[in-house]
Formats: sequence, C-alpha cells, structure tokens
Amino acid sequence: MIAGKWLLDRGCPAIDHFQWFMGRAVEVSGRYATLRHGAYIDVEDTAVATVRFESGALGVIQASSTFQPAYGFRVAVHGDTGATISVWERNEGELGVNDVWSIPGEEMLREHWLAEDDGKEGFPDYHILQIQEFLRSVLADREPAVTGAEARKSLEIILAIYESSRTGLPISLPMPTSG
Repeated sequence: MIAGKWLLDRGCPAIDHFQWFMGRAVEVSGRYATLRHGAYIDVEDTAVATVRFESGALGVIQASSTFQPAYGFRVAVHGDTGATISVWERNEGELGVNDVWSIPGEEMLREHWLAEDDGKEGFPDYHILQIQEFLRSVLADREPAVTGAEARKSLEIILAIYESSRTGLPISLPMPTSG
C-alpha cells in the first residue's frame, strides 16, 4: 500500500529539483525504513537511493525526518569539472538559496537568509504564484509551466524507490503502467 508514505508527502519538492537539474532518470535502487518514529507513525522516516540518469550521471537521494532541528532540503550537483552548485531550502516554505555557488547579485540574499531569525513569519508566495500560473494557462488555453507529465517524473522516482526497497532490485524507468 502506498497511501501515507512519508517520501511521497515530504520528498517531492527535493526530488522535483533533483530531476530537473539532472534530466531523465533511467534506473533507481533504493531502500527505506522506519528507524526512529515507529512508535507513533506508520510510515518510513528514512529513505536512500541511487539514481542513474540518461546522461550517464549518477545521483544520490537521502531523505529523513529522524534528525533535529529540521534541515529542510538541499539539492547539490557536482560536475565532472569539479564545479558544484547547491540549492538549500533550510525550513519548509523558505526561499531556497544557492549556498555553495555565488551568483552575482545573490550574495546579500544569501547572507540575510543565513542570518538568525529575522522575525518574518509565513511562507513566500510560491504557492500563490503557482496557482496563478495554472489559472492563467487555463484562461489562455495553453499548457501550464509544470504539466502532469512533468510531475509524474518525480512520482515515478519515488515509486521506484519503494519498489526497489520491496524487491531488493534496481528498477528501470519508465516503470510499466498497469491497466
């Protein structure tokens, strides 16, 4: 049964970023477990996976709710020339920043973001902007910026982690569809 899986609920944003950076995933090997929270939740709290991409690149997914304080999510890409970029969303809903690679004009944002609590509450307007974009696409009779087919890519990586953990085998993507 998939309903109620923690990685489906909490892992999608990071895996979205991951596959957007890396391109099409072609194979996933993964494991998940309930290591700490088993007494009060029925879902996994830790998941790890290796992902092979169409380009030949390899990636690692590590997701856990077992550590405190919450560290949000980070997607880091290390290139074959030694270059590294990273986008880190420290707390859910906060503005993610590139905390490794300096983008001209971003330095002040990074310093502000890394500083102690600045007293601001609430979430950035990202969800509002996403809904507005979707509504504009409906009114303009065009595809939205993120389609269902695009969202399915991240879901498929997560489902492959679950299936690989269940079978102990790597899972090729795309996964066969039923029915």
